[in-house]
Parts: sequence; structure tokens; C-alpha cells
Amino acid sequence: MVYAYNLIMFFGLGVLLSFMSVFFTTETSLTASQVTMMMSFAPIISFFSTNFFAFISDKTRQHKKVLMTAMVLAIITSITLATVAQYEAVALVILSYVVFSFFMSSPGALSDNFVMQYSNIKNIPYGRIRLFGSLGYAIAGQVAGYLTDSFGLTIIFWVYALCIFIPLIFVPKFPDIEDVDDHEEEVTVESKGIYKNLVQNKPYVATIIVSFFILGSVQATGTFFGLYITQHANLSLTFLGTTILISAGTEIPMMFFSDKLIEKFGAYKILAVSATLNTIRFLAYFFFPVKWVIIAVTLTHGVGYGSAFTSVMHLIGENVSAKVRASAISINTTVAIGLGSFAITFLGSIFLDARSIYVALAAFEFIGLLLCLYLILRHKEFKQ
Repeated sequence: MVYAYNLIMFFGLGVLLSFMSVFFTTETSLTASQVTMMMSFAPIISFFSTNFFAFISDKTRQHKKVLMTAMVLAIITSITLATVAQYEAVALVILSYVVFSFFMSSPGALSDNFVMQYSNIKNIPYGRIRLFGSLGYAIAGQVAGYLTDSFGLTIIFWVYALCIFIPLIFVPKFPDIEDVDDHEEEVTVESKGIYKNLVQNKPYVATIIVSFFILGSVQATGTFFGLYITQHANLSLTFLGTTILISAGTEIPMMFFSDKLIEKFGAYKILAVSATLNTIRFLAYFFFPVKWVIIAVTLTHGVGYGSAFTSVMHLIGENVSAKVRASAISINTTVAIGLGSFAITFLGSIFLDARSIYVALAAFEFIGLLLCLYLILRHKEFKQ
């Protein structure tokens, strides 16, 4: 059930996110710079929405109802955006996108709380469950290329809506987080209590800072990569789908083995390797916008993102109480990954194009690498 949930939901996200920037530039009157500017604010919007839903979830302990509400609203606003985009009203398109962005990211962050809970109950490594999301995303990359060629780019919103509706049916059968956490130490669920608890958690704060630079940079590629492939590398939408299939496909084995790798080497060493590979990959995109180079460096995505994401979630699960875990995950999604993505995307929309932005992405990854090395050395000194 949880496996199918992740597979279907991430298939829908893969279809949508991979082609959304291309959709706005080709199907609306918005220019490429206007599209990147508009989409750069999505992480800021999701910062408020995801933390709002996570707080309500932790506060009320009605985790399933909050998740289902967010999913229904994501479906409605997705269909609304697809309909509004058919008209030439730019202001209405932007407004519809803002509203859709408010609800789009919340189901993913809230779902991770249940996935981690299921992982704990069944004693199954988180990565082995989450890899089905990567599988769904990988399949989406290839299928979406054919869907958009056959039915037009508007189909991505309808596919996304369907792929949120089907997992919605599974939510009532998820394990009840409140029932299985009764043995834990009570944590105050007032607004200040939740966030004060997290801010005072130094290992968690360190994880968030590293996630900001490493995962935030990778997340930003979702906005620029479609434009990079079509406008700078001059390649087709089908090739874009192929690269998404490759990148998401490489996540699957890495997520399967990530638990053993983390246990053997440590989460921060895995993150350091990820940052190194991402730096090389992004510089290659800038210097060599050639088909075979793009494919070659995209093969590193499994380690660069799959292992990095699993390592961050491992650190959150290890250092944060389940009573405030929904908020902890949402902060990672919005503050770390989201604001990191916003900083780069906003910068790119003003000063850079979809090719030169990869220099900025490489710089962020390199900073993340330096932070990981510092934390590894500090950890050794502490143990000694």
C-alpha cells in the first residue's frame, strides 16, 4: 500500500514538474524569464503552506485528515490552473499558479511522516520504501515525453491530478502515528513549543543547513532543466523525458542500498560524496551542453540526490521526536530545500540564463561539501 502510494504520487509529480516550465513558455504568453521568475517564488509559497499544514497536523494529531485535505485541494487547483492557462490572461495564470503552489508541495512532506512511521513499525529501511517514489518519477520521465507529444503539454496537470486522487484512497489505511507514539516523551505542541524544540536541536539544525546547499541546489534544477535542454542544448522533449528517466532511475539502487551505506560510512560522508558529484555534474552542464555529456553526468544523480535525500531523512528520523516530526520534515522541505531552491532560481531569473545558472548551482554544492567535511571532522574530534 505505502509502496504503491509512493509510486503513483511521484509518477504524477514527475510528469508535472519535468515539463511545467516548458508548458508555461510554450502554451502561455509568458516569456522564459517571466516563467523562471514566477516559479522561483514557489518555494516561498510552499514555505508557508507546508509548515502551516505540518503545524496543524502536529497540533491536532489529525495527520490523515490534514493530508487528505491537502491532497484534495492540490487536485482542485491543478485542474483550475490547466483550465485558466488556456486563456491569454497572464495575471490570472500567475494567480492560479500561486494558489496551486500553495497546495502542491504539502502532500509530499506530510506523506514522508507516514512513510517514516511505516518504516519504523515494519523495521524496513526508509530508502527501500522511498525508492518506489524514484521508480515512479523515472517512469514518468519517459512516459511524459510521449504523452506531451501526443496530447499536448496541458495533459501534465490532468495526469498529476489523477495521480494524487488514487493515493488519496490509500490514506485512511495508513498507520496512526498518534497510537504508536504513546510511549514517547510528551512534547509541547504549542506553536512556540514545536519550533523551539527544533531550533534547540543542534544536530537537526546542522542537517537543515547542509540540506539547504546540497538538496536545495538539486531541487532548483527542476525549474531550469527543461529550458536548458530545449533552448540551450537544442534537444527534444523526448530527450528531456529520457534524461529524467535516467536520473530518477539511478536513484532506485542508491535508495535501496542507502541504509547500508549510511550505516557503514555515516550520513555526512554520503552527503559529502553527493555534493562532490553534483558539483562536477553542474559544471559539466555549463561547459558541455552536448547530448552524450548530459547523459553521462546525469547518471550521477542517484548518488547526488537519492543518497543525499535518504541521508538527510535518516538524520531527521534519528535526531527528532516523532511528536514534532511532521514539522521537522516540512522545515527541511521548505526552509532547507525550498529556500535554497528559491535563492538560486530567483538569482537565475534576474542575472543568469538556464545554462549559466549551473555555475551558481555548482558553487552552492561546493559550499555544502565544505560544511560536510567540517561536520565530519568535528564529529571525529567529539568521539575522541
